[in-house]
Amino acid sequence: MRLIASALLIAVALRLFVVRNMDLTNLVGNLTAFRIGDFRSRLVDVLAALLFLGICVTSANSIDISNDSVPSPPSPVYVLAPDDQVAIRGLGIQELEGRPARVDMRGIIDVPLIGHIKAGGLTVQQLETTLEQELKRYVLDPKITVTVVEYHRNVISIFGAVNRPGVYQISTERTLVQVLSDAQGLAANAGNSIHITREKSSGPLPLPNCALDTAGRFYTATVSTRQLLEARLPDSQLSIKPGDVISIPIAEMVYVVGAVHRSGGFILNEGKAISVLQALALAEGLDKGSSAGNAKIIRHSQSSNRAELSADLGKILSGKLPDMPLQPNDILFVPRSVAKTASLRAAEAAIQIGTGLAVYRY
Repeated sequence: MRLIASALLIAVALRLFVVRNMDLTNLVGNLTAFRIGDFRSRLVDVLAALLFLGICVTSANSIDISNDSVPSPPSPVYVLAPDDQVAIRGLGIQELEGRPARVDMRGIIDVPLIGHIKAGGLTVQQLETTLEQELKRYVLDPKITVTVVEYHRNVISIFGAVNRPGVYQISTERTLVQVLSDAQGLAANAGNSIHITREKSSGPLPLPNCALDTAGRFYTATVSTRQLLEARLPDSQLSIKPGDVISIPIAEMVYVVGAVHRSGGFILNEGKAISVLQALALAEGLDKGSSAGNAKIIRHSQSSNRAELSADLGKILSGKLPDMPLQPNDILFVPRSVAKTASLRAAEAAIQIGTGLAVYRY
């Protein structure tokens, strides 16, 4: 708008300048002078119009250029990471023809004349300096240019006991709570811990139990689900970076089915065992018509052998028999007084299928 206003002001100024400098005596009674003045006036108008159009075209071109979606060059402080692809060029070095080299998971690239060299964790400028130092053994005063031609994908992976597991795109660091919200939260059968894995080149996890894996390639750490849900961990300890992998195992549970008020699966708390009476209390007690003396504990061993243990709930409740401990994935089945053996098989099948069974966290 400023350019257009300037063009109009220039046109008016030119017009006034010509009118004031015309020989007014020649305009009186001299047709030739009128014609010359008229011609000069028209010429000024045409020149002003051309100037106006030229400025407008220049302004339009400048606006179009500024609005073009030209990608901005990468920041000089960009830190190379695994799966980045760089092109290396050297002045007068035929072996370096700008052929792309991909940073592997160890942060290493393969460079002609030099061989394997560490690139992960370095900025582009630092890599250029490192390459120049290495090439001085073969080339006098080498000049190296490194260009990032393909960036690693800024993604994280979330799988396990979440409502929407998958791969999620992130551009900056986020908190664990934020990324779990993207996955629509923890599933009802989520375990007591959340495992986070991070590539070594991205730096350690800000958690006290962070450690390198046995191969020395990844940092791993664990977050307590209960502490997360109770907001007992500061956000500074829950920072998630691109490339992180978050896994939530399915919880260990015991199941109470049959003639009880609230049948379902009950998640075992961290490091805590549960007994038959505790499980029965979580199930809100026996239902009317239950056959307490014929209750069973169904247990599957690691060898897939199935065992049935008798649990006389009547005698356990009266104190005539000691309470019995339950193991993860045990099924406490309480039949009704008219139940058949087939009911026991049906209860076990329903749990294995996992349909219509509530899961509770206590």
